[in-house]
Amino acid sequence: MEKIGKKSVVPYLFTPKSTLISFAGIWEEYDDPDGNAFHTFSILTMPANETVLPITDRMPVIFNREQELVWLNPNATEIQLLDLIKPYPENELGHHIVSPAVFTPTFDKPSLLLPAPAADQHGNLTLFD
Repeated sequence: MEKIGKKSVVPYLFTPKSTLISFAGIWEEYDDPDGNAFHTFSILTMPANETVLPITDRMPVIFNREQELVWLNPNATEIQLLDLIKPYPENELGHHIVSPAVFTPTFDKPSLLLPAPAADQHGNLTLFD
């Protein structure tokens, strides 16, 4: 999302150009004092690469299949894991603006993934973008 005003953002869809990707995450399960089980999950982020930086300053840590296998390996060393946390190659990500309807949970349509025309900070379509 790109901020264009105090309350306005432009949503973007980022897609890999050539392969399936995954995000680095950490997961934990724990029981509270009353015995209720909780599952938590966080996606790890890092400073944005050159493709993402014009839109936002953070991005998820992205893995290709080989990196994913190392991340999920219970025998991986700390050095091996830390070596995976680096910017995803700029030339491997594509992106385009999508409809602001992605912020409406009840609007769940495949068309949300289609490129949307550019709009100004007031939501009006622009002529020159």
